[in-house]
Amino acid sequence: MSNLKQYSELFADLAQSAYTNRPNNFAEYKTWNPEQREQEHYGSAILFEFSKRSGGSNLGEKGKVYLQQDSTGILTDEKAGYNSYFVTDQSTVRDSKETYFVTRGSDGISVENLNDWVNNNANFTLFNSYIPQAKLAEKAMEAV
Repeated sequence: MSNLKQYSELFADLAQSAYTNRPNNFAEYKTWNPEQREQEHYGSAILFEFSKRSGGSNLGEKGKVYLQQDSTGILTDEKAGYNSYFVTDQSTVRDSKETYFVTRGSDGISVENLNDWVNNNANFTLFNSYIPQAKLAEKAMEAV
C-alpha cells in the first residue's frame, strides 16, 4: 500500500515503486512477458503513467516514464539485497533527455531481508565501511 497521501511528485513515485507491496512495483517487471502484463510495451521498455493513478494530481507528460529492461544483469543482486532500475522519459535510452536511476533502500528489518541489514547496513553503521550495495550501484551507473 502507498505511504503517499497524493501522487503529485514524480521522484517520490519512482522511489516508492522500487519497493515491494507498493503501487507500480518495478520488481514485478524485472523480467517481463508482454502477453502477461497490462502495461503498454515499447520494445524493451514498459510505459508507466503515474499521472493517471486514482486520487493523484495530474503530472502530465512529466508523469509518463519508461522502465528499461535490465539487459546487463547488474541491476539486481539478491544476495546483497540490491535492486535498481533505469527509468527514462522516452521509450528508448538513445532518445531520452532524462534518465532516472532508482534504487530500493532497506526495508524494515525482517527475516526476508536480514542479508541486507547484516551485510550492508551493519557494516556501514558499526564499522563505517563502504557497503557492497554502493559498489553495485556505482557499477550499474557506469554501465549506462
